[in-house]
Order: sequence, then structure tokens, then C-alpha cells
Amino acid sequence: MLFLCNFVNSVKTSDTLAPKILVFISIYMIFFIFNFAKVIFSP
Repeated sequence: MLFLCNFVNSVKTSDTLAPKILVFISIYMIFFIFNFAKVIFSP
């Protein structure tokens, strides 16, 4: 978690890659949470 915060802070300094990487991280987190919930709620 701390690594992710440091990574986001280091990405914010470069304005060119920041939007793409932040969108990729958000999509990856949504995908991970969806799979995690699917595993939990599967009978």
C-alpha cells in the first residue's frame, strides 16, 4: 500500500504518463475487486 502511494506520487511529477497510468491503476483495482467479490460470493 505504501509502495502504491509512493508510485502514484512519483507518477504525478511526470504529466505525460500520469493520466494513462492512473487510469490503468483504477481499472486494475476495479477488476481485482470484482474478481475478489466473485470468489467470496460464489457458493
